[in-house]
Amino acid sequence: MQKKARDLRTRLLAGYLIVCLVPMFLTVFLISVNSAERIREDTRQKAALYSAQIVRGLDAFTESYSNLTRLLTIDYDVISDLGRETESIYEQMNRNTAVRKLLMRVGMLREDIRNVMLVTVSGRVYQYSQEGISVSAEALLCSPWLEEIRASSRDLMITPTHYTDYYESDREGITVSVSRRIYGSDGLEKCFLIVDIDPYALVDLSAAQKLEGLEEDLRILIRTENGGLVYDSRLSSGSVTWDRILQEDADDETKSSGFVYQDTTGLLHVTVMIPARSMVRGIVDFSMYVTVIMAVSVILILLVSSRVTRHITRPVSDLQKKMDEAEQGHYSLLPVPEKPDEIGVLIAHYNAMIRTIHTLIDEVYLREIKQKDAMLLALRAQINPHVLFNTLESIRMKAVVNRDMETAQMIKLLSKMFRAALDADPKTSTIRSEHEYASCYVDIQNIRFRGRFRFVSHIPEDLMDLHVPPMIFQPILENSIEHGGRASHEEMALTLDARTEGDALVFVFRDTGAGMTEEQMASLNQDLLEISRGHIDTFTGHERIALRNIAERICLRYGEGWGLRVEESSPSGTTVTLRIPLTPAFPDDPAEEADT
Repeated sequence: MQKKARDLRTRLLAGYLIVCLVPMFLTVFLISVNSAERIREDTRQKAALYSAQIVRGLDAFTESYSNLTRLLTIDYDVISDLGRETESIYEQMNRNTAVRKLLMRVGMLREDIRNVMLVTVSGRVYQYSQEGISVSAEALLCSPWLEEIRASSRDLMITPTHYTDYYESDREGITVSVSRRIYGSDGLEKCFLIVDIDPYALVDLSAAQKLEGLEEDLRILIRTENGGLVYDSRLSSGSVTWDRILQEDADDETKSSGFVYQDTTGLLHVTVMIPARSMVRGIVDFSMYVTVIMAVSVILILLVSSRVTRHITRPVSDLQKKMDEAEQGHYSLLPVPEKPDEIGVLIAHYNAMIRTIHTLIDEVYLREIKQKDAMLLALRAQINPHVLFNTLESIRMKAVVNRDMETAQMIKLLSKMFRAALDADPKTSTIRSEHEYASCYVDIQNIRFRGRFRFVSHIPEDLMDLHVPPMIFQPILENSIEHGGRASHEEMALTLDARTEGDALVFVFRDTGAGMTEEQMASLNQDLLEISRGHIDTFTGHERIALRNIAERICLRYGEGWGLRVEESSPSGTTVTLRIPLTPAFPDDPAEEADT
């Protein structure tokens, strides 16, 4: 019953949690999905805006250098003179001075210009630098990026970032070169104007529109139309060396697992990469916030639902407990709530049932007990013990005078049995008293039937003073003698064993009499079982009435589950087991309680 109450509470709690949590989880899931999509869309828009800002800056940069390098094409005299051969040192010095002035004028137009070089078709190199940089013409002419400039058909070109290994002073630096193809007045190609600038100057991050929370993770790549790497935003942070960037670019490790946005200027391609961890940062923060809220909500829901289910199931559990007690014969009422609901109405009906049971017990059970007690008192009142004992003693003395010792012994035993029966407590006895009474009975039967019955008992001494119902040994022995030994003229052994089994006191009666048939044993055991279950009926027959009487008295005294059972019966003997509680609590006399 308690398990059923717990099952009910579990089902109520589970149902309450499902009703509360499922809509909440579904709502949070939909909000999370929608928020994630909005964060991704917002990231795409910001990346596109960022890329457009960079593209506009690169367009302005390209336009500025296009105009700057175009200045050199206006001075046709100097350009045309570059293609003319001369052996005069004076003319050569004048040419160098004119070209140097021209390069100086170009180099001073912008602060981000590191070095300006002029490379003729014939391979002559002119150079100017505000920083005092000296260029090795031989190393410059062997540079792969210069070969790409010469091979290109474009007039204006931006090279990939390359090492400044042709510088005399800084061979391990990097730079980006802007090249302009220059033609003479005759329309023929005369030279290349090459301007070296710092790659960090390509993108002005301070002027670009900042992305909220993405500046550190954002990666910007700028490439030429041929795929050469011009700029990597990791250069400006100093977290990665140029060798590492080139290696990763060669191993194709620059692919982002997040969002990639690409745009194109006239000469360059811009790629803005936003890592997945940056895109989901807002989603993770939102998820953590929602997780905390849901954890708190679940705890609160569990507390509230537990109280609600306890409020519902506790009266049911109390009612089940009281019903279990009622099954054991303990009847008590439950308090009815002030504002009874359906469970309160059920409790009220239970209380009404208990009151009815009490009424039936008072009217039927106690009335029958009073009648039995009255009959017993009347019987005892009719017998005057002193007259009885004096009469028996006179008869015994007369038998002794007549030298009839056998009769005298029988009268002595009979007097002893009467005294034990009249002096005994009608409610309880001890194993010692019952054993003595049963022994006297067997001795009388041995006198009657010439010693045909041998009674042996095996009862531990520590059990002899335990309380048992009165008159429970002798009727069982009498039943064995009457039904198993009287019809035979052979000797019959009667044994009585006593032991404890847990909280039970067990007595085993064995005889070597004629026994009973299997049908008789089954019928008797069925009657004894029904009596032990509380179904006490009135049997009209006299077959084994002593055993049924003992079973009824044990059931009335100790309740259901205790009594007698015939374990086996055959022509060679019968075994009967009697089970009662080991430490019974003897109630007061019901009749006295009713009178009080």
